[in-house]
Amino acid sequence: MDEYQNYYQLCVVCSVQENEDLEIYIQTLEPLSLSVIPVSKEIVQIQALFFEEKKTPGLTDVSWTVLSEDMWNQPDVVTINGLKLQCPKTVFGHGDHPTTQLCQEILRDCSLTSESHLIDVGTGSGVLSFLAWQRGVSSIEAFDIDPFAIATARQNARDNTIPEEMFSVSDLFDWQPQKKADVLIANLPIDILERAFDRLRDWVILDGLMIVSGLTTTWASQFEASLGPSVSIVKKKILDEWGCYLLKVNF
Repeated sequence: MDEYQNYYQLCVVCSVQENEDLEIYIQTLEPLSLSVIPVSKEIVQIQALFFEEKKTPGLTDVSWTVLSEDMWNQPDVVTINGLKLQCPKTVFGHGDHPTTQLCQEILRDCSLTSESHLIDVGTGSGVLSFLAWQRGVSSIEAFDIDPFAIATARQNARDNTIPEEMFSVSDLFDWQPQKKADVLIANLPIDILERAFDRLRDWVILDGLMIVSGLTTTWASQFEASLGPSVSIVKKKILDEWGCYLLKVNF
């Protein structure tokens, strides 16, 4: 992962009350990416990516808990469907996280063939793309805005003798698919999912499927109300207050 050594990943756990001030402070440091992930009703996790020369000053001197470089440089190793995968704590889409587990369950229920085209948005460690590949899907486009995540996904691919070319670094608001997907997976923070939903839906064929997760049950009603007639809910699963949806694209 030498080509990404000039990046610095920050993960901060703080209370919901402190979140707004901390998020504004981190924004002033101009991160390459910034996401806020609800852990519970009281706690949120803030992840930011910086160039090495912009390491964040002062954060370790305040009451917020900052995950050290040692913590995010020593990824958990999880075994999924016989694959041993590195899953860094600060990469969204950890193999053991409830949202990833829910996406796995719903993906198993989807009809996939060797002719299927799959798009994995915010692929993280690459877990869901690997599971699709195991089921015979060779046409996969998987990307993430986080270079560290993509470096991890590529390493996981090499470690498991899976083509790494499917993975790329990109911002979903700039990226365009090579072709529309039969199945699209988007395990994303809710704020990004809501802003990008129409764009994501347009990347899927008529009657194609979307697997969307990354939201807690607190957001479920608001999310469902926002969907409109262009998609219909085929299935909904809940695990530890996290939700995941299988949607069918109607038009």
